[in-house]
Amino acid sequence: MSSDLLARLKCYFIPVIWIFLGVLPRQGISQACDSPFAQAPDSISTTSAKLHWISAGADTFDIELIGAADTAMYEIAIGDSFFWSGLLPATSYKYRVRAVCNGMVSDWSNQISFSTHLSNPTSCGAQLEIGNNSCNYNNQFYIDVDDAPGQELGGDVVLKEVRLLIAHTYDQDLEISLVAPDGTTIVLSDRNGEEYNNYGNPYDSTCQELVVFADDYCRPSIKDFVATANDSTNFVGTFRPEEPLSTINATAIDPNGVWKLIVCDNQISDIGTLEYVDLVFLPLDCALPVAPSAGQIGGDFTEIDWDVNNSSDSVFIEYGVSDFVPGTENMLGGGDTIVGISGALSHAVLVNLLPSTTYYAYLRTKCGSGYSQNVCFYFTTACANISLETDFDDLSSCNPKCNAACPLSGIWHNLTNDGNDWVVRAGKTPSFNTGPNSDVSGNGKYIYTETSYPCGSGALAVLQSNCIFVGDDIANNCAFSFYAHMKGNHIGTLRLLAGSINSSNWDTLWTHSGAQGNDWNKYYIGLSDYVGETIQLRFEGVRGGSTGDMALDELVFYGNTLDLGAANTYYTDSDGDGYGDAN
Repeated sequence: MSSDLLARLKCYFIPVIWIFLGVLPRQGISQACDSPFAQAPDSISTTSAKLHWISAGADTFDIELIGAADTAMYEIAIGDSFFWSGLLPATSYKYRVRAVCNGMVSDWSNQISFSTHLSNPTSCGAQLEIGNNSCNYNNQFYIDVDDAPGQELGGDVVLKEVRLLIAHTYDQDLEISLVAPDGTTIVLSDRNGEEYNNYGNPYDSTCQELVVFADDYCRPSIKDFVATANDSTNFVGTFRPEEPLSTINATAIDPNGVWKLIVCDNQISDIGTLEYVDLVFLPLDCALPVAPSAGQIGGDFTEIDWDVNNSSDSVFIEYGVSDFVPGTENMLGGGDTIVGISGALSHAVLVNLLPSTTYYAYLRTKCGSGYSQNVCFYFTTACANISLETDFDDLSSCNPKCNAACPLSGIWHNLTNDGNDWVVRAGKTPSFNTGPNSDVSGNGKYIYTETSYPCGSGALAVLQSNCIFVGDDIANNCAFSFYAHMKGNHIGTLRLLAGSINSSNWDTLWTHSGAQGNDWNKYYIGLSDYVGETIQLRFEGVRGGSTGDMALDELVFYGNTLDLGAANTYYTDSDGDGYGDAN
């Protein structure tokens, strides 16, 4: 074979051998590279995100981004990241990437999903899905705030309201919280409502019928509203959040930044969407009065307190019944007014009030030439003319056994044939996780029903008053008051009844069953049906279980008097109906 032929054969066969072996020379022939590994984006905003991936190196990278309606977009990147702008707010995206090496491409990487942040406010009808049974990972909707009218919460700007529209088939599944840029978190609503109690009206295409959370102490909380609303009523209007916005306003942070609305669904089956959100900020010429509340309340006066704001010169207070309109700035409204209280003070006394009346009070501060918005709260004055009062402090403590006798002196006494007595006690009841820790005042005595073994379920303890004459000058809802404490997993039933000496019937005036929390709760009772009559009142405590101690304290009559004539003759109550039998 000639040397020329051999040279020609080498030129022909060598490339064929390279191709047959599956290997190409680097120069002039492409070679595939490894597939990258896509990572979660960062620097996400309403319209942009920075995409990242890990690779072994490549000439360039192809990026596929799929957005609304599964529309795919493509870009070419150099390096292991790419800043993608021009995105839509509140939109879900997914992306993947592949490497390009010497003209050849790798397989596509794993796919990563993300969502752009919400603008503030969002567009109406955002239709952002609330994940079902999502409380383990939470639905976190990121909200970009960049136009708040100030740079210091509580200083020159305040978060005034959170406005929401959430459509959901069972709102009691939802836990809704707001997180400020520094991580401060407050609960707006926690598992309230029933079936079809949407937050706002989901059929309102203008997003005007919303639920609004605001620190307005003249508004009910969601829980208060649920207690009185129809099961299918939407939450529309202004409500107090379960934790106040003032917690966030006290942080002094810059409100411009990324906020989070967390909406978790803690049950399966029912689903929903976030349709609208708006964080409403208000510029502050003068800081708001914080946490106004009523202190000591009498029949004709009320002490009010609020947190001191050292930057204010003075505080304006307007108060009146619910139908008056308060003023603004230096213009007075239709209520009674205290003007010019020093801004260094945090206490005032409102006088010449009517008994048993609900008042609304509005406070605003003045700083130089500026004024704050009004902050509202309400209170109800006490009944007037206390005529008879029993607090049990002067009585001797009794043996805390359910079947032990506890004789009482004064207006009230235990019935002797009911098998269980109300027991005088100071300090905590002997049973674990039931009963109060002290009386209403904190250092006196109260009475309670002991429910530990061997007391049987359904055991009855009856506390009965002497004869009381009901005068004709009492307020309809302000004749008698008492404090009750009902804490425990097995609380039974507590009832208040009234019986006229002219009748053998007992009328139920008030009844509660089950646990009512770990507080002493005060109740007012009207006796207008018995004006001009002599009556007796009785409390009946029906045992539920071993952790079911019920307690009473501070039993007070207003304007009613003992009927001493009716108490001259006593008969044995032989049939247990609460009345003495003459024969």
